[in-house]
Amino acid sequence: MLDIIHESIDIAKKSTVPDTKISRLRVANDRFKFLLGYIDKYDFIEITNNGLHKIQQTIDELHNQFLVTKIYDIAAGEIPTARDFLKQATQLKKEKRYDEACDKLKEAYSAYGSNELLMKDFLRLPMYLQLAGRSDEGWEFLNEFRKRNNDVFNRVDIAKQIKIFLRKEKKYKLSILFSAWEVCAIIERDEANVQGCFDLADKEATDEDYDFLRESLKNKEVYGQTPSGNPITEFAFGFFTKDC
Repeated sequence: MLDIIHESIDIAKKSTVPDTKISRLRVANDRFKFLLGYIDKYDFIEITNNGLHKIQQTIDELHNQFLVTKIYDIAAGEIPTARDFLKQATQLKKEKRYDEACDKLKEAYSAYGSNELLMKDFLRLPMYLQLAGRSDEGWEFLNEFRKRNNDVFNRVDIAKQIKIFLRKEKKYKLSILFSAWEVCAIIERDEANVQGCFDLADKEATDEDYDFLRESLKNKEVYGQTPSGNPITEFAFGFFTKDC
C-alpha cells in the first residue's frame, strides 16, 4: 500500500495533465486513510510517526499547491488552457476576425499548458498576422523565433514556414532561397539523427550500463551497422538515411 501511495504522489507531482494530477492525489489520500485505519486496527504494522507525518504533509502541500495554481478549476473546465485558446483562435480565423485570432494565439502562448505546445502552434502566429495585414509583425516574429530556436531539429519547420510566408508575400526569389535552406536543414537534421543512432548502437554494444539489454537486442531486427561494425536495431534508422 505504501508503494501505491508513493507512486501516486510522484505522478501527482510530475504529471502535466490536471485530471491526472488530481486523480493520483486522490488515490494517495484515500490509500493513506486506509493505511491509518489498518495501523489502528493491527499492531503488527510498524510505520514511524515521522514517516506518516511526512506523507500527510506531502499530500497537504500538493492539495494547497493545486488550490493556488487553480488546478482544480482547470480540470473542471472553468479556466481555459492553451489548447482552448488555440481552438478559439481557429474559430476567429474562420470568421475572418484576424486581429482577434492573433490575440488569442498570444494568450495561448502564456496560458496554462503552453509548455506542451508544439512548434507548429507557435508558427501559426506569423501566418495569422499576415492575414490581418500585419506582415511586418509576422516577419519580425519569424526572425526572432528562428534566432531563439536555432537548433538542428527546429530549423526544418521554421524554414518551411518562412518559405510559405514569403510565397504569400509574392517574394518568390527569397522564397526559393528558403526552400533551399529547408532542404539543407532536412539533410542536416537527418545526419544528426543518423549519428544519434550510431552513438546509441555503439553504447548498447560496449557500455556496461546496457548489459541488461544485450540478450533482448539479439532477437531484434537489424537495420544497419555503425562505422564500428555494431548492429543498429533502431527502426527509424531507415527513415533517417533515405535522404542522406
